[in-house]
Amino acid sequence: MAKTVGDFVLARLRQWGVRRLFGYPGDGINGLLSALGRMEDAHDFVQVRHEEEAAFMACGHARFTGEVGVCLVTSGPGAIHLLNGLYDAKLDRQPVLAIVGQQPRAVLGGHYQQEVDLANLMKDVASFVQVCTAPEQARHLIDRAMRKTNRSLSMLRDAQALVDTLDRLREKQHDHHAIHRTLEQARERANDRRNALAQDRACLDQVLEARAVLTTLRAAMTGLPWHALSRDVLDAGLAHTTYRIVTCTARVADTGSEKDWHAWRRRLRRLSQQYRARTAAGMPGDLSAFDKSLADKMGHLQDLQVLLDYCGDDSPFDESDREALKGFAQDQLHKQRRRLLSVATATHSTTPPGPQRPVRT
Repeated sequence: MAKTVGDFVLARLRQWGVRRLFGYPGDGINGLLSALGRMEDAHDFVQVRHEEEAAFMACGHARFTGEVGVCLVTSGPGAIHLLNGLYDAKLDRQPVLAIVGQQPRAVLGGHYQQEVDLANLMKDVASFVQVCTAPEQARHLIDRAMRKTNRSLSMLRDAQALVDTLDRLREKQHDHHAIHRTLEQARERANDRRNALAQDRACLDQVLEARAVLTTLRAAMTGLPWHALSRDVLDAGLAHTTYRIVTCTARVADTGSEKDWHAWRRRLRRLSQQYRARTAAGMPGDLSAFDKSLADKMGHLQDLQVLLDYCGDDSPFDESDREALKGFAQDQLHKQRRRLLSVATATHSTTPPGPQRPVRT
């Protein structure tokens, strides 16, 4: 028998570490249920008495195991019954993946029996909602959905980055007592969020896993043939990156767009990475004093942008502090960008050096 989309979806979930599914049978998911039967013991399917129970059990599974909870129900009323359990998972910040059926594409929009607009139904409770309408979609939809549910580690990392950002900004504002006090209060709120996430079991488990992976990568990198890198190759890479930096500088001066600012920052980061590669290859070098200063100033701009991003709806700050921080970040971002751009354009030649290898446009 040929492999079906249902077979592929379950096999892909298995590769992501999913071993248990909670669900209730229905016509909209017959293909997946048939695939479950063919896979025999690959998954533990827990059949519940009601679809709502499937969502609550998936949430409980995620809370007590640190794994992703998966629930599987049919279309229409079956999908609607999931909502209570899914909102429970959302408010508890538990990773739950819901797979629901849908009516045939040919009848959608025709008021067919038990037809429901599932995308609009789920968009408030879920961070990622998509409809699989072609077999080719199945792989990337499963992968993206699983990555979205495994956000505990990235949330902890972002919370720590916000605390570090506020620490650096406070150090630069000692002479401005009002904004320094506001940054201090914001730092306390950010630290509370970081501490709450640090106590989460799923976060701690993923931190340990990430550290183990990093240790393995570091060990593998020490065994790379760094000695095979020649000075000419490394120098050509540095010249190429310098060419791109000067080109990005001219483009930022011309357009001032966010896209070009980000491209400029990426090129500066790549330059520092290339110098580290030289050191690893036994040919140490260092950034020029100007490039170091440019990188430091660009880092300050990045801190201001991070603070501005956290002044939105999902902000850990008080509403009054949020408005003050937003105004401070916008004002400083505008001033620092103008200052940085004037220094960079005055120091770099307006005619960039010729690239050492073909440049992608």
